[in-house]
Amino acid sequence: IHSRKGVTKRNDIVSIDKSSAAVVAHEKDINSIAVSRDDKLIATGSSDRTVKLWSAPNLGHIATLKGHKRGVWTVAFSPVDRVICSGSGDQTIKVWSVEGDYQCLKTFQGHEASVTKTVFINAGTQLLSASSDALVKLWTIKTNECINTFANSHDDKIWALASSSDGEWVATGGEDSKIVIWCDATLEEEEKDREAKEQAEMKEQELRSSLRKKDWGKAIRIALELTHSRQLFRIFTHLYRHASDDSVLIDALNSCSPDQRAKIITWGREWNTHTEYVPVAHHILSLLLRGHLLSESKESLQASISAAKNLINYSERHLKRLDKLLTKSYLFDHILASASLVSIAAGERDTEGKGLPDEVDSEDEEFKDIDLEVEMDPEAKDSYPEDIDPDTVLTRVNPDDVITSLNDEISNPQGSEDIWASNWEEGETADVLNS
Repeated sequence: IHSRKGVTKRNDIVSIDKSSAAVVAHEKDINSIAVSRDDKLIATGSSDRTVKLWSAPNLGHIATLKGHKRGVWTVAFSPVDRVICSGSGDQTIKVWSVEGDYQCLKTFQGHEASVTKTVFINAGTQLLSASSDALVKLWTIKTNECINTFANSHDDKIWALASSSDGEWVATGGEDSKIVIWCDATLEEEEKDREAKEQAEMKEQELRSSLRKKDWGKAIRIALELTHSRQLFRIFTHLYRHASDDSVLIDALNSCSPDQRAKIITWGREWNTHTEYVPVAHHILSLLLRGHLLSESKESLQASISAAKNLINYSERHLKRLDKLLTKSYLFDHILASASLVSIAAGERDTEGKGLPDEVDSEDEEFKDIDLEVEMDPEAKDSYPEDIDPDTVLTRVNPDDVITSLNDEISNPQGSEDIWASNWEEGETADVLNS
């Protein structure tokens, strides 16, 4: 740091005669230093994990900015706002206010290695950062988002980063001894995005047209190109439910390239995780596997093997679930069979003329909404099935008792002949229940 008194000019050559100010600024190494645009402030970053602000040119201490967990490698002033940014070995970038309370305004996280250099671009609205893992990242300050990552240009740590005066390009230098120029390709990228969007719209129209013409092979290929997993599943579901045989599906799958069939395998893995999609997913995957329609390329086969492992895991879960449902269905079969037994007994009593009346006389309207009781005919004992004791009369059956008895019979089949006897009680009248 020097003052005008220490500067002499001879033949347009500037030389520094002596220093005008010096101070021990940090407890450890100073890794970076920056001067504000108006030449009134100096910022320093140190291995002691702090950023300090100094007044120029007398080096008066203004503030110490604390927040980084490791040493600070870089500091830079904004060309517009009264803020500075700092990059640290803790893999973060912080933006600090250089007036007022000198607080941390924003923190950017995304690097996986030490941040070695930062610079403001685009009139202070964006940040470029370089790191020791040979990556350059572009950040939008307003949203705290990393909008792009540039890689594959440096082979080792990036230590230097500088921007042109108009912000159209930046240069980086690294431990691999390379200098790399990065140009602003925003307009080119926007043009590519616009063209891609137009092509996608044309493909969407082709897809709708193919569906109307029932050109299933073309529709499947377009859905794969557009990565429309849901639309592709709808096509498969329609063919699974309405096609007379599998020939249409097989022809459609044969028209796909090996890589496209590998993609269907991958998507089928996702479909197989949903219970309602399982039948269609298994049918499509069965056609692919049984028909040997997989790709022969090493990458596609590896993806198919990985997908198959997940298919097996979820398919075993679905099989166990179906097995439990089948086991539970046996209980309903038993209930229906038992209910038919009660109905037969009630029907035989009715045939003797002692059952419920077919209709109620108009003069007995008051009895329509109440339970009717029918006296048992002693002479009707012979009308009961042989396995039912005619001396016992059904009075009232509790559904909970029936279920409990059924469960007991299932767990103890040896006592099944006595299951109904335990639910019959002696009495003179019976409530006839319509199953």
